[in-house]
Amino acid sequence: MFRQDIFIFEFVSGGGFSHDEIPSSLFCEGYAMLRTTIEDFKNLGFHITTLLDSRIEFLSHYMKADVIKSVWLEEDYLKKFIDCVRDSNYCFVIAPEFSNILYNLTKIVKKNKKNLLSIDLNGVKLGASKLETYKFFLANKMSAPKLYKIPFKGRILDLDFILQKFDQLNCSIVIKPDDGVGSELIFYFEKKDEILHFFESSNKVLDTNRKFILQKYIEG
Repeated sequence: MFRQDIFIFEFVSGGGFSHDEIPSSLFCEGYAMLRTTIEDFKNLGFHITTLLDSRIEFLSHYMKADVIKSVWLEEDYLKKFIDCVRDSNYCFVIAPEFSNILYNLTKIVKKNKKNLLSIDLNGVKLGASKLETYKFFLANKMSAPKLYKIPFKGRILDLDFILQKFDQLNCSIVIKPDDGVGSELIFYFEKKDEILHFFESSNKVLDTNRKFILQKYIEG
């Protein structure tokens, strides 16, 4: 009988931060997705291989993978990722969209002509941008909160634009990275004074190499 070998990879718990501290804000969600995805495919009869950061090896006892390969501190996870892709018939990739991480890993799977069971490249490209996703919703007549790309003035976000949109929307707003994940760098403002006060020190927290969006706040 043909064995269905699948490589399931989750970036945060699978060694993607082998050269850095594992960010707790992303780890809990990432590991939970890895564990449940492995369990689902195990119930379907797949033989599962995955990668796990050596610093959290003790969590391997809670995973139903058949093969768990460690990624050691300072090791290049990508080499093991590629080896696992080549040794499997199917692949399922879970990774952040920022810095094209998910896109590039998915591209490796496609390049090796493996059966990709996670989202394809077109979906990754669309989902990696909140602005492009918003445009997609509008084009398909789906309702979505008002959203604007914030322009830059020099190397800082255009404060005049933000204040103008705040007045136009006449409600609370949220500012966040266009490619943000795990609720990172989300800033909520109810009053104009809060916006002005924030931008007095925003250079300390905002990465000017990334795009930011302004969105109407929807209570829920």
